[in-house]
Amino acid sequence: MSGSRWFLVLVAAGSVGCSDGSAQSIKLGAILSTTGSLATHGTDELEATQLAVEEINNAGGVLGSKLSLESRDDASDKTRAPTVAQELVALGVPAIIGASGTSVTQAMATVTIPAQIPTLSPGATSPALTSLQDDGFVFRTAPS
Repeated sequence: MSGSRWFLVLVAAGSVGCSDGSAQSIKLGAILSTTGSLATHGTDELEATQLAVEEINNAGGVLGSKLSLESRDDASDKTRAPTVAQELVALGVPAIIGASGTSVTQAMATVTIPAQIPTLSPGATSPALTSLQDDGFVFRTAPS
């Protein structure tokens, strides 16, 4: 199983452990660049995330709960990222996949870190993320 799929499963399993035990959907967030300069990456990243959710659900979900995905386009714009991150935090998502690039990930983190929402960026590559004071809430799959 790929690293991002494991991330989805682990976060979702933790979310189920905090629920009342009823088999309901676990809504995960995605903030990816489906428009703008990073759209060629973000569109593929969103499709891969949707596929991972589908495969997990087809295998029975996470502890009996199906995953659903609530996605937002950050438009490859670091000034838009905090707004869409706040939308997903308000929805109560337990984790967010994104963002597609480093500057957008850093901007998104200004909302997700204080909200204690773990994020997994499939495309952020800057070494600046290695020293980000993230309290253990920002992860990435791409090396610096």
